[in-house]
Amino acid sequence: MVASAVTFAVRGVALTVAARSSWLRARPAPRIAGGVVPYSAGGMTVLASFTFVRHLDGLRHAFERDGERNGRPAYRRTDGNVWCVWSPTDGWHCEIADGVVTARPLDGHADEPEPPAAVWRSFKNDRSYLYDLRTPDAEA
Repeated sequence: MVASAVTFAVRGVALTVAARSSWLRARPAPRIAGGVVPYSAGGMTVLASFTFVRHLDGLRHAFERDGERNGRPAYRRTDGNVWCVWSPTDGWHCEIADGVVTARPLDGHADEPEPPAAVWRSFKNDRSYLYDLRTPDAEA
């Protein structure tokens, strides 16, 4: 029997499972409740949407999946032209139309398959705010 390996993501952690090929069955990636949709690279699934919630006053910014950049999902803010994307040099970050980075996870460079559900710091001109990235599951 030939051994095979399958890699998938669970809450931002990549897991690899090795098995004999006779144990693996090809199945289409299902649409899963809770805001998760199929991800084209490697059969992974990622968030369909998430919300940034500002610590100071609870202001909410909703983001929805809108294509891919650099081989990972890209998210666009529903009320404007702000993107949450991944790049090899900056990891996960938010940027405006001209590519200026306006937010990133507080704990540094993030290389997870999807934006980390963590505290993010925004910065634009002389302003800076802390936000929680909340997934649909955390909102329920």
